[in-house]
Amino acid sequence: MSDTDTDSGLYDKYEVTKNGDPVDGCFVLEPAADPAAREALIRYAERTDDEQLAADLREWVVDICTRGDTDV
Repeated sequence: MSDTDTDSGLYDKYEVTKNGDPVDGCFVLEPAADPAAREALIRYAERTDDEQLAADLREWVVDICTRGDTDV
């Protein structure tokens, strides 16, 4: 990551916290605005052992797509 090119690539765009404490090593997705994010969520749902999380992710992506609630 270059200090001069902060509008693209991987960089610290968001501050993620848990219980008020900063969390490092996170990657924020915006599935309503990014088809690649929706694809990533579906792939994650396919690979996780957490069946409830998988169902929730699939439902979320389907809801975004069927409502037409996408920016792209």
